[in-house]
Amino acid sequence: MRTKSRKFLCNLFWLRWFKIPKRRRESKEERLERKLNKYKKKYERCKRRKDEHSKDNRNENDVGDIVESIESEEEIILENIEPEEEEEVEIMEVKEEHLEEDIIEAMGPPISTESSYGQPIHPEIYKRVEDILMEGLTKEKIETYKKEQLIPENTILLEAPLLNPELHMIQESEKTRDKKN
Repeated sequence: MRTKSRKFLCNLFWLRWFKIPKRRRESKEERLERKLNKYKKKYERCKRRKDEHSKDNRNENDVGDIVESIESEEEIILENIEPEEEEEVEIMEVKEEHLEEDIIEAMGPPISTESSYGQPIHPEIYKRVEDILMEGLTKEKIETYKKEQLIPENTILLEAPLLNPELHMIQESEKTRDKKN
């Protein structure tokens, strides 16, 4: 029995000091926003109580008069009920603001967002190329294509450049720090 209680105390100590806190972590902004909402609600409740208290003190003597006037108004209202006519809704036009010429000149000519494309390629070619465009090529396929279809001697610029040639100068720890296991 004694060893079980020791284990329990050790586990309790370990949970208390070395484990992740029970309260979930949240951003400081979220916590402050919650506090702000809580105090706004409290303020509104206090304001309502204060308003109700002042109305009660002011209107204590007038309660009898109000009850009598409400009863007489209900009788009159029920007798004189007529359907209301619908009001006509006016549609207002929104006027666009015109910018000054200086502002338009400072911003420059409008940028065209329309893309222009050439004529479509043959559907059979597109079917074969579509997968490569969407998924890419594996390293093995790239190597086989490089060996089978050499770049012509007079178009050396078609060969893809090596990216980041200075990468071999960086230390190994810096190269692998962003990789996930």
